[in-house]
Amino acid sequence: IGQYEKMGGGVIFGAENFCWPDASLKEKYPEVKQGGYRFLNSGGFIGSIKAIREMLAAGGELKNTDDDQLFYTRLFLDPETRAKFKIQLDHKAEIFQNLNGVEDEIDLEFEGDSPYFFNMNFKT
Repeated sequence: IGQYEKMGGGVIFGAENFCWPDASLKEKYPEVKQGGYRFLNSGGFIGSIKAIREMLAAGGELKNTDDDQLFYTRLFLDPETRAKFKIQLDHKAEIFQNLNGVEDEIDLEFEGDSPYFFNMNFKT
């Protein structure tokens, strides 16, 4: 929770290097000025219940057969919606470390008996 608050709250999604599931949206993503993962990954996100409920309502119907990552991507790519809900991406894996395609960037470390992933690029 401390890192969430340090990042300014809002709704924070994990990020990755792959623009999936619709690569045609790649150019619509904001540039990442100081490096980091550019594209939304909906596998992990955090925010207040109120903000997430309102964000979901703003996005319209999300059916069980719909792609949730595309749903959230469309919300993020809409500048008005992004500002309203303070949607941001965890570009440097400070909260969420997505694993797809980053095998050479992470290391499995231990604190006592507790394992965790360490991102060697961002020291997170």
